[in-house]
Amino acid sequence: MKVVTNNVKETQEVGRKMGQIIKDTSLDLDHAFVISLEGDLGGGKTSFMQGFAQGLDLDEKILSPTFIICRKCKLSESSFQYLYHCDYYRLDPEENKEVGFQDIFSNSQNLVVVEWGNKIKSMLPKLSLVIKFDFKEKDKRSINIIDPFKIFDSINNESVKS
Repeated sequence: MKVVTNNVKETQEVGRKMGQIIKDTSLDLDHAFVISLEGDLGGGKTSFMQGFAQGLDLDEKILSPTFIICRKCKLSESSFQYLYHCDYYRLDPEENKEVGFQDIFSNSQNLVVVEWGNKIKSMLPKLSLVIKFDFKEKDKRSINIIDPFKIFDSINNESVKS
């Protein structure tokens, strides 16, 4: 499924709607629910994540975790216990193995959003959601949602317009 957004607010709205949907979704997985965010620097990953956190009813300010690698937030009123927001931009694959992310990925109570997930594709669970962000124009983005769970079908261009 592909959605085109014309500004930051619309990109955040895609995230907000997805956060609302996933908050109450219960999937029978033997690992974390992992979302891989992929795209160029400035492509909209963190803007999406800000909206996603709103949809999960998180009050915390969402910043890119580039320099701290991973942020952990406790979720309430959700089918998941924790949200992990990770950024693999600065790590190489060998460092990823040393940091211990497999423990985070293996816990089915975790909701994990990974910026630059394409850098560690081989470490992610095979059944992961992938969201690709592509520049179209200055503020315009194409967001391609590859959803093996088929739970985000209600998200489309009309549902995110500001």
